[in-house]
Amino acid sequence: MVIVYPFCLLLLLLFGPGLAAIAIYYSLAASWQLVLLGVCILYGISPLVIGWIGLILIQRFGCQNEIGVGISYKCPDNPQMGELVTGMIFIGAWGGIITIPSGLLGCIGLIISIIHRSI
Repeated sequence: MVIVYPFCLLLLLLFGPGLAAIAIYYSLAASWQLVLLGVCILYGISPLVIGWIGLILIQRFGCQNEIGVGISYKCPDNPQMGELVTGMIFIGAWGGIITIPSGLLGCIGLIISIIHRSI
């Protein structure tokens, strides 16, 4: 179980550059490279969107931060909702540390590949 977590983090970190490498190695058409560029952009911003939706749910259900616990929210009407929004905020904060640089590197590689292909 301990070996799985570093492998998953490495996989998440290399996802964007891997898509760029696939596009360059197989000399994909510009339309496919644009599709992969869109995937890299969505991959990079997905944790931020998840965290943003969590913040909207916190406001909607009137959840409050538990004092002294860190990032933990408690919803008075629905206890399961507190665990859900806590997880969403956690993924938004820590998931972005891995996916944003990976998506950015993949986007840079794909843009360079698209420009190189059009020349």
